[in-house]
Amino acid sequence: VPQVVTNFVAYKSGGTLHLRWDPPTGGPAPAAYVLQVSGSFAGSLPMVGRAFAIDAPPGTFHLAVVATNACGAGASTPMQTVTFP
Repeated sequence: VPQVVTNFVAYKSGGTLHLRWDPPTGGPAPAAYVLQVSGSFAGSLPMVGRAFAIDAPPGTFHLAVVATNACGAGASTPMQTVTFP
């Protein structure tokens, strides 16, 4: 399975949530990523890209990313928290 993605950052700019990360530095290549969200919204979003931006509603969001490939899912990044008023 892929290793942990690197340089994961979650931040807000105005009312927009921005996320970006780099692929793992070693191990098998990821085929996709899964954004894990909890807090004001809970769910998992499959992604093929390494950046994401969306207008966010008020609330607190806890975010992590997992790299995946045909062999399974790697370990999650540490959670990052972003709060919108």
